[in-house]
Amino acid sequence: MAFKDKNIPVRPSYYTNGCNVSDEYVKIRTVDELKRSDLTDERSVLHGVLTKEEIMPNSFFFYNPE
Repeated sequence: MAFKDKNIPVRPSYYTNGCNVSDEYVKIRTVDELKRSDLTDERSVLHGVLTKEEIMPNSFFFYNPE
């Protein structure tokens, strides 16, 4: 991925398939921005407070704490 004319290595999550894509992307920094975003057919880059720890998806089929 390129950002400000610098190449940045990126990796997919452990739970998703990788891909080879060259496209524009949406930057998302906060939970509120994530909730308001319609990411249908969009590429996104999470950064800031969203990357300080792992995010657990809701209703994860093999791990769903209260």
